[in-house]
Amino acid sequence: MKKVLLFFVFTALFWGSSKAQTRNYLMDDGDTIQMYHIDSMLVKCLDNFQTNDDLLVCLKSHRKMWEDSLNSYVSKLNVLMDKELQNRLSTSQFAWKTDLDADEKLWEEMHDKNELWHGDETAGTMLQYFLDRVRERALDMKYYLKQFTMMRELEKKKNKK
Repeated sequence: MKKVLLFFVFTALFWGSSKAQTRNYLMDDGDTIQMYHIDSMLVKCLDNFQTNDDLLVCLKSHRKMWEDSLNSYVSKLNVLMDKELQNRLSTSQFAWKTDLDADEKLWEEMHDKNELWHGDETAGTMLQYFLDRVRERALDMKYYLKQFTMMRELEKKKNKK
């Protein structure tokens, strides 16, 4: 019983803090509507899971949605950028992904070596944490795309004059 209660407390803390987070630079209605589409689906999923396995599937599937969004923003940025900026973006993405992978590997090893940590209870909390990191990176790339597109449009207008 204590494990279940502890699991829900940690999940509520992580999820509660992440649910309210909005990148300050993403305040336009168009930004928040699209951004919260995945979040609202996650909330619905988290409100309706029956088992720990359901919870893990929920978190993994919504992380995949954020990963897909992230990849979409990066691809759109690449189309707009010259080779030098494409290389910088690629380097940035590689560094971010390497850091994320290293943190996940650390988590797995800490989890494997600590017999007091029990599978699904802590796994759900950490899956939420890593989902939030992917979400944050996707929102950063969305912001970069928005700004880059806006600057390109201003540049086009300036060149037409």
